[in-house]
This record gives sequence, structure tokens and C-alpha cells, in this order.
Amino acid sequence: MRAYDACGDVSGWSNEGQTILLTADTTLTDRPYVYWTHYRDWKQGISKYEVQRVEPDGSFTHLGFVNPQDTVFIDEVSDWNKRPSYCYRVLAYRQSNG
Repeated sequence: MRAYDACGDVSGWSNEGQTILLTADTTLTDRPYVYWTHYRDWKQGISKYEVQRVEPDGSFTHLGFVNPQDTVFIDEVSDWNKRPSYCYRVLAYRQSNG
């Protein structure tokens, strides 16, 4: 993949990554279990994942960091069932070059 700007400048070739598929389930313990697929195609690898929950005002709350091998997070929400729905996002962080 390459990017072109309005001046005709062209970026170098990048890898084609894969998005993270996110699902949630509350049947195990009545707490949201958040599952996702691994992000792939960063040559350096993943250093960690960050799990965030969307608040009613649209802002994101940091819930925690997860090791790059893990793909599940349990949200220990204290106000469970006080909202009509919960929304999450998972961010992958690339391993630094050293």
C-alpha cells in the first residue's frame, strides 16, 4: 500500500495489516468478557494491547493493558446493568525497534 498527497509525493510501500475483530460475552460471570483477534503484519510485532470502554459522553476510559499473547479481557465494571449497552475498543501497540 502507498499514499499519494496533493503535491504528487509518494510514500514508501507499507505492509497490509489486518484489523482486530472484537466480540463480547456476558454469559460466563455476568461480567463483560471482551475477546479479539490478534493484529498481524507488523514486522516488529506487538508490545501490548490496550482495552478501552466508551463512556456515555463518547469519551474512552482506559481499562487496562494486556500482554501481546492474550486476546481476552474481563471488564470488572461496578455499574453493570445501569446502561443499555457497553462498547469497547482494543488498540494494538507496535513493538519498538529497540
